[in-house]
Amino acid sequence: MEIKLKNVSCEQLNQLNLTLEEGKLLAVTGDYKEAFFQVLMLTTKVTGTLLVDGTRLLLKKQSAYKNQIYLIPADFLLPLNSSTVIEYLRLMMREYQIICQDEEKKMKDAIRLVGLKNEILYENLLSLSQTEKKFLQIAVALIINPKVFLFENPLCYFDFKNKKKCIRIFTKLKEHYRKTILFTTDSCEEIYQYADEVIILKDHLVLASGEVEDVYSQGQFLQKYGISLPKAIAFSDFVKAKKDIHLDYYKDIRDLIKDIYRKKK
Repeated sequence: MEIKLKNVSCEQLNQLNLTLEEGKLLAVTGDYKEAFFQVLMLTTKVTGTLLVDGTRLLLKKQSAYKNQIYLIPADFLLPLNSSTVIEYLRLMMREYQIICQDEEKKMKDAIRLVGLKNEILYENLLSLSQTEKKFLQIAVALIINPKVFLFENPLCYFDFKNKKKCIRIFTKLKEHYRKTILFTTDSCEEIYQYADEVIILKDHLVLASGEVEDVYSQGQFLQKYGISLPKAIAFSDFVKAKKDIHLDYYKDIRDLIKDIYRKKK
């Protein structure tokens, strides 16, 4: 599902002109990230025009549109009416009116896709680690199966190994199922390593947006506004400025080192 914002504004953000393409992993960083998600979910008052797959979103279609967007909050909110994981998943399926012939199979499929074991279904929610809770949130999102996933700071609870595992899930969703995934983060390193595109919000406006490498190649412009650069890009820019050696941008530092040696010969 492609979402296009044309001159969209809310209380915290002004004149948003963006296209969120289907099948992309987009990072949102900077000021008012939560407000940006509220705009997409239409949970705040907005002006301007939203187009969904090229068609203007009218009032009568807003309910169906909202059903195709799902927010995964940063914190796991413990439900009052369930104690085990399977009870929690059943509660969420009822809340989102997910109807299927074999509920338990659907739950197990989602649990398996996020790398958890079936036994976790019968564990108490209070016994889960932060990492397990985060993957459980992702499993719920898979069961609900929206077209657009909004993740609030999804990588903050993960070590490096589980970050890579999470990104593999995101990659499968966007490449195999053409889902659009947006995640918020304050880490330019996470953005550079994992995202296809980035949206940088500053002073109530979109400061920059586009493919990650293209955006961060505007180093002087971004730093003027206090935006940090990924280390690999900052180093490449430094070498170019001081040694007049043009280095390509690499996500793997080993490739950057190889390029340095090639250019020195």
